[in-house]
Amino acid sequence: MPRASRTGTMRTALNVIRRKFLVRIMLTCFIGIHTPLIAAISLRMLTGGYFDWTMLGFILLATLAGTGMTLYVLQREIMPVVRISKALESFAERREIMVIDHVSDDEIGALARSASWAIDKADNLLRQKEHEAGTDSLTGLPNRRSFFELAQLHRGGSVAIIDLDDFKTINDTHGHHTGDYVLKTTASLIRGALRPTDCIARLGGEEFVVLLPDSTPEEALHVMERARKAVVGANVIDERTISFSAGVARRTGDIHADLARADRAMYHAKDGGRNKVVLSQDLTGRRRIDTPPLAAAQPDDEALSAGGGLRV
Repeated sequence: MPRASRTGTMRTALNVIRRKFLVRIMLTCFIGIHTPLIAAISLRMLTGGYFDWTMLGFILLATLAGTGMTLYVLQREIMPVVRISKALESFAERREIMVIDHVSDDEIGALARSASWAIDKADNLLRQKEHEAGTDSLTGLPNRRSFFELAQLHRGGSVAIIDLDDFKTINDTHGHHTGDYVLKTTASLIRGALRPTDCIARLGGEEFVVLLPDSTPEEALHVMERARKAVVGANVIDERTISFSAGVARRTGDIHADLARADRAMYHAKDGGRNKVVLSQDLTGRRRIDTPPLAAAQPDDEALSAGGGLRV
């Protein structure tokens, strides 16, 4: 074998030994078990003594058998550590939780319990942080970020935008503490009037949005009317009736355009005296936006009575 090839083979073997803990353990055991035999052979060769080749062969076979048994037992003892390592890597890289099923009272058992505890603790903390990142701290509702994620999952049905009436006056007259109370209480009342399949989120300020994934616009109109009546009928604060104006639009696949149409319908409700739910039939506003505009209604919008709601 050429010298360069031998050098490359040795480097490969050394790299394997450096990287593999199990290989180092096996090599150590092999050398340790065979050291007495190597010493005996070396002594005989140096002193020129007689070799009992039969006995030497027997001892060699015994040491090889002992080495094999030792390596087998060591591998079984070390495998739980390998599984613990894979479980930690799986969670760190892919957020996958592998069950660490090793149970013992020794050090490896303690390592397995500690690794399982660490993975569960980290998973719970991550879930808590993810929940906080997607939740409005004041009302406990999903926030704007969560709303758009939900909107991508549920593309059909209808969407509604809600804006509390005269909220600035409430803040100026009663203070921000009362304003926060009104926001929390109103959010709870609206959520209680919705169906299990509906989802309300807070867009910001006094503005909320509702996804109604299983509803036609007419069905969504009646659901939002029920929510409006629930808010108006509740004694949220003394000496003042809390109400909201809302716009409802059919989902078309472009959530930004859908919000723009619902927003225009909501401003029709504001212009019509507030405390109303208006259904939009305008399908022309399909440009992509980040914040629903405050545009006026289209000239050919038609206002029709529909129970307590309107169509525009």
